[in-house]
Amino acid sequence: MFDGQIVTANPDERLSRGQATHVPILIGSTTADLPGTLPPANNPFSYFGANAATARTVYDPKGTMKPLAALLTIGVDITMHEPARFAAKQMTNAGQPAWLYRFGYVAQSLRPKAQGASHASELPYLFDTLDVRYGKNVTQKDREAGREFRSYIVNFIKTGNPNGAGLPQWTQYSPTRSNLMIFTPDRGPGMSPDPLKARLDLVERVANEQPSSSNAANKLAGTSWQLVKFQGGDDRVLTPDSRIKYTITFNADSSVNVRFDCNRGRGTWKSSGPNQLQFGPLALTRALCPPNSLHDRLVKDWGYVRSYVIKNGHLFLSLMADGGIYELEPLTPSQSVTPK
Repeated sequence: MFDGQIVTANPDERLSRGQATHVPILIGSTTADLPGTLPPANNPFSYFGANAATARTVYDPKGTMKPLAALLTIGVDITMHEPARFAAKQMTNAGQPAWLYRFGYVAQSLRPKAQGASHASELPYLFDTLDVRYGKNVTQKDREAGREFRSYIVNFIKTGNPNGAGLPQWTQYSPTRSNLMIFTPDRGPGMSPDPLKARLDLVERVANEQPSSSNAANKLAGTSWQLVKFQGGDDRVLTPDSRIKYTITFNADSSVNVRFDCNRGRGTWKSSGPNQLQFGPLALTRALCPPNSLHDRLVKDWGYVRSYVIKNGHLFLSLMADGGIYELEPLTPSQSVTPK
């Protein structure tokens, strides 16, 4: 939640601007990580737009990948692999050392059923809790994999560099080489050019082509509006007795000031994509407004706003599930919205 003080922007925006804290970074993912974001289920490759044919060739060169596998594989790239590489790349561009890894070791007792290292499966190796996780099935090879992985992390915590005696050399990430440390199932840790580079380059291209959420900030930040009407999904229209009693001001620090009739408050706003808009919880005064006030309606609908459009100089806020649309008009400079 953007509070304007501690959290003031999305991490990707801070990283892209070189505004992240200037410290070394060690970051990575697991080979069968979690697909938190998914492409379109009916046609996963359509996610890549004009590059869909190229993506199909890169992801499925033999033409044998099942739709579900494509869906999950692309989802993991979108959610985990490319974002980890992005963070390493941006920190490197900002002049900070970065080490990128991909953890692929799978406990021997889980083979051959496991297709790769699942989300968070590296944690027992990091914290030396393999016996708790796998019990009597832990093998000596499992323990050695844990010792190596854990040693790198401990070295990094102590010195800002994961390298140390008795460990294969881990070189810093370089965008030109696209190199990373891979913790393999059978050959131990080793440096390698990223085998997923072609896939992740396509994911990165799509991400770069997406309109930035900062476009919303450019349109909304510093603007103030007053309510014209609300039109519900059932075509019912509600109008305020006085427009100036219902106002919204979008601040550049991602905060928002509101007046809902007899109460005033402050909250947050964010835009995660083109024409997307979402408000955080409001801190409101608690005066009892007169009958027929739109106060209660606005409070109830506040958390359901999901998109916006500016048309003919008016701002339209749409509720999720076709719940209705709030229409607002700009406040003139002479109209005050300063919180009391």
